[in-house]
Amino acid sequence: MLTVLQTLLPSFIFYRSLTVNLHDKFKDIFLAVRISSTFHSVSTVCCAVLYLSGMLSDDIFVSSVRLLMSGFFTYDIIHILDNYKYYGKTPSQVFIVHHLLGLYGLCYLLPEYLPYVAPTTLLTEVTTPFINLSWYGNKMSGKLKPSWYFVNAVCVLAGFVVFRVGNGTYLMLTGFTSGEYRLGLFQLALLIMNVGWTSKLYKLYLADWRKSKLLR
Repeated sequence: MLTVLQTLLPSFIFYRSLTVNLHDKFKDIFLAVRISSTFHSVSTVCCAVLYLSGMLSDDIFVSSVRLLMSGFFTYDIIHILDNYKYYGKTPSQVFIVHHLLGLYGLCYLLPEYLPYVAPTTLLTEVTTPFINLSWYGNKMSGKLKPSWYFVNAVCVLAGFVVFRVGNGTYLMLTGFTSGEYRLGLFQLALLIMNVGWTSKLYKLYLADWRKSKLLR
């Protein structure tokens, strides 16, 4: 935990500075946070892929992931609390729980579950850029082609089903069947959230598709 705290402060300062600069440029704090989250997720996935490919050592992988994720989770929790009304009570609470689970994983689980479970768990972040593109598509409604929006929606749902639900189920079962109950419970908590998000996204995209059909 001490190692995470040592990386948290510089990581937090970096994400705060990045988001503030983006806010100054685009005059939209929510767009700025989305860009920061995309940077966070892409960087994290790259670290996981490089590690699984044997291009990063254990120490470099763990240090890099902690540096990339601890500050973002902390900064985003503060951002959500500052904009509680915008996100809504239940979504805000779920996001905060997700981030707290992430911080717990960084502190106590990341170094223990190498070389496979930890980096595979991080691959769930591959869906985040597509989620942010969907948000941007909704924000720019009427200026983007519907075909582009729905291709992205398919990528989001496929990513959630494969990486968050399918892989999450496998990792949860791996934890429980191997007697690693702490890992199993951690993955179960993430899986519950991911199943809920997948269901909501499916309903959202289905409603958007039906609406687009009616507008033709």
